Amino acid sequence: VAVLQKKNEMLLLDLPMDLLQNIISQLNFAQQKMLRSVCTDLRHHHTAYIMHFHEAYVQAHREKWEESVKERKLRVMLQTQKLAVCYYMHKDFEWHFGNSLFLFHQELSRGLYRPNEDEDPEPGCLSRFIRHFQLSLERPLSTECPRKRLQEKRLLFTLSIFHLLRQFPTFRISGLGMCLMHWQLQVEVGHVFVGIIKDWEVNPHTVDREKRIDFMSVMAELLFYEKLQKEFNCFKEVGTIVYSYGRHLQTLAKRKSSLLLKFMVLAPQSVLRMLQDAITGKYDPRKPISVPPGSAISIRLEVISKRPSRFIDLAPLHISFLQLSELI
Repeated sequence: VAVLQKKNEMLLLDLPMDLLQNIISQLNFAQQKMLRSVCTDLRHHHTAYIMHFHEAYVQAHREKWEESVKERKLRVMLQTQKLAVCYYMHKDFEWHFGNSLFLFHQELSRGLYRPNEDEDPEPGCLSRFIRHFQLSLERPLSTECPRKRLQEKRLLFTLSIFHLLRQFPTFRISGLGMCLMHWQLQVEVGHVFVGIIKDWEVNPHTVDREKRIDFMSVMAELLFYEKLQKEFNCFKEVGTIVYSYGRHLQTLAKRKSSLLLKFMVLAPQSVLRMLQDAITGKYDPRKPISVPPGSAISIRLEVISKRPSRFIDLAPLHISFLQLSELI
């Protein structure tokens, strides 16, 4: 059986790329999943296929003169997805991106809409994609320079959060500069809120990872509703944490929804300049990041929310993007 399987692998890999891609396109998602598990080379070929498939899918769902509500939501979801991952669009992350895209399109193939479904299904699909993608990045990419690679990955995460924040029309920088050894950044976003109702903290390292990924998912979901110009309110339990977040306009209310984000960063000057360029919109996501040898970087975020209702107090979010203790 093993010899026969090996022979079939070689037959497929001997085919011209165009023909192999055409064969893959005829397979259903269950069969494609089996193909990805056969060997590394076939997985690479399938990754190239699914990325090309996704690009064609996005092109087919560009904005039209006339589009249904469902078409608009799907288009906005795809736009938000691209904004959340644009800093990862290079070779080092192809496998992670391709694998997450495969699961994403597998879910889309089953149909987002169900009878009698009250909630929008797109944000959940988007959140699951982001969560799967970010969790896959938590696994080491290589054993070479693990400290440097960890810092690069967390910087890419920070740049991605900056990029999402900048998409909100109410985004503004309210403070930026050095305080003692730390670079401090204060950002405000209007009409949205996010906070914690309950937190059963068990393992601090695991909780930091969960909060970090949850925060990106939540901001992507908030941006989805921002682009739709739609109000919403959500309570979500993820692991040991219960979040409350939403988008409220309340133009006549005295107490308006708003989000205050305070970043504190310890890093070399070259990294701080990169972060400052990113938050001010001067950094190109296609540009590779560079961490000087021997760098020690820490990134912390505090998120404070204000919402119209005074009946529910939201605890601030304290998230560590990168701790010095992780570099030891």
